[in-house]
Amino acid sequence: MVDVKAIRREMGLTGEAVCREVGISPSGLSMIESGKRHPSVELAKRIASFLGFDWTLFYEENCNPDTANMLPFVQTAGNKGIVVSNGDVEHGP
Repeated sequence: MVDVKAIRREMGLTGEAVCREVGISPSGLSMIESGKRHPSVELAKRIASFLGFDWTLFYEENCNPDTANMLPFVQTAGNKGIVVSNGDVEHGP
């Protein structure tokens, strides 16, 4: 699961700011950040949109927050692999 707390802190945001923006209680956000609760799809989309990462990362088991921050800059290149923001191509298996 994505490390919401790390991403939030990296952006210089308080938990209160996230709660206000996405419409969740502080205890609800705390439970999500600690991994005790998984958000609904709707809430995952709101949080991810506000913090700038792909909402599906909430449902990934092993997620790296550095990768989460890069996702908006990744684009597919057909059968040739993934082109990342620096122009490198990463080929799948």
